[in-house]
Amino acid sequence: MDRRRTAFTLVELLVVIAIIGVLVALLLPAIQAAREAARRSKCVSNLKQFGIALQNYHDALKTFPPAGCVNPRRAADVFASPHAMLMPYFEETALHGLYNQKLPWFKQRPEVAETVVPIFSCPSNSGDNPLQDKVLLLVINSLVPDNVFRSDQSFGTTNYAFCKGVTDAWSFPPYQANRKAPFESERGMFDFNWAVPMRKITDGTSRSIAMGEGAFGDNWQVSAATRPGQDRFALATGLAAQRQPYMAWINAEPSFLVGPELGVYLYSVVACTLEPLNKNPVTSAWVNAEALTTDGSKSLPGASGTRTPTSCQDPDDNCGAHVAPNFRSDHPGGGHFLFADGSAHFISEDIEMLLYQQLSTISGDEIVDLPD
Repeated sequence: MDRRRTAFTLVELLVVIAIIGVLVALLLPAIQAAREAARRSKCVSNLKQFGIALQNYHDALKTFPPAGCVNPRRAADVFASPHAMLMPYFEETALHGLYNQKLPWFKQRPEVAETVVPIFSCPSNSGDNPLQDKVLLLVINSLVPDNVFRSDQSFGTTNYAFCKGVTDAWSFPPYQANRKAPFESERGMFDFNWAVPMRKITDGTSRSIAMGEGAFGDNWQVSAATRPGQDRFALATGLAAQRQPYMAWINAEPSFLVGPELGVYLYSVVACTLEPLNKNPVTSAWVNAEALTTDGSKSLPGASGTRTPTSCQDPDDNCGAHVAPNFRSDHPGGGHFLFADGSAHFISEDIEMLLYQQLSTISGDEIVDLPD
């Protein structure tokens, strides 16, 4: 009698598995590309929501928000970040109602500080949200004993930084009358205690960057923390590995209290174009509140045709009285930017530095266009 075969042979089974493996290998890049395209689309949507909020804020108050509000008698008291000031225009009225405008960021309610606002985060970013920074909590508890944060406090983060222009120098007009402010041609839309009306964007709203991406996570290092002995507080506590260029949306403060003196390097919700897009390690943020002058500001040399401060208090650190972080993105090849007219564009990390810097200023008197 004939015996009919009812199953695959081992060879046939191995061939089928191999074919399936090849098909999966062919499909996987396409799936990953589709997912990244979806993440990019969401990132652009988030930035456009910021654009709408900025325009509505301007319609209501006749200026764009400042990069932060600072107490002129106590520079450590930094109040609302731009994210906090824009909350009513993001349909976050309830969260805005919990934010006490009369208190600095480190005295806000813990549940406010740890709130995650979805449109503040790029879906491609690899960092945690919310994020617990034990170093920051140790420093705050030691220097600001009346703060309200818990020992296990987490902070809601953001991946979107406001543009302060090509300069990394901070200025606090109007009360710093005896100090030099950054050259007007180097300034972007945002700085402390400085709210820009539309009429001051003389380069054109479609040619002036308002915001860009500020990614963080394990893929991004901190420039100061990579130098032995620099991050002394973190090293002493065994927490040096935690240093990431993250930004808590509630905190606009660029390390007044905890800068190089303690070796703790923090970040602000603003960034500049003095250094290239996606530079890694990322430059930290710190401002010398006692020496607010562009003459002491220096990071990396600017592009040909731009003014770059030449003096530096510490040449070995490639920085001076001020430092500000560079823009960075987890999207391959570049990052998304929001312009003052509310449009969002992807800019390649290979963009010519001079053009990149010119796009970041609002009154540089340049005639430039976005690259194709």
